[in-house]
Amino acid sequence: MFYCGQHHVGLKSDLSVNDSIAKNADLNHNQIHYLLAKSLFKGAAVHKLVAELSGGERTRLALALLMNTHADLLMFDEPTNHLDLSNIEVLQEILKNFAGAVMFISHNRRLVNTIATDVFELRDGRLTRKAPAML
Repeated sequence: MFYCGQHHVGLKSDLSVNDSIAKNADLNHNQIHYLLAKSLFKGAAVHKLVAELSGGERTRLALALLMNTHADLLMFDEPTNHLDLSNIEVLQEILKNFAGAVMFISHNRRLVNTIATDVFELRDGRLTRKAPAML
């Protein structure tokens, strides 16, 4: 299982972007840099501390970790928070191509309609199953 919350509490603030990947993935130097480049971390950005990253950059780092996970279940809390449109599209592609199950909570209806096969809506304390197109 891989969990990615809104605030990325699993990321260690005293590690660099590069070290965050190196400590959590069994990859060589070139593979780490390729993964980081796919996540739009290039040049000096790979040496920034997690504590110095913006919310969007932290989300991109979490996505880089996700791309190398062997989990069969992904869980997200508001995965599009702090992401610009191009990064939302990257996230959608990752989730669409993931072979396992994905569970997420989101207010982003476009993401829900693009990714979800089953939708449960919580409104006024009631949980209702809906089709994505009904949102």
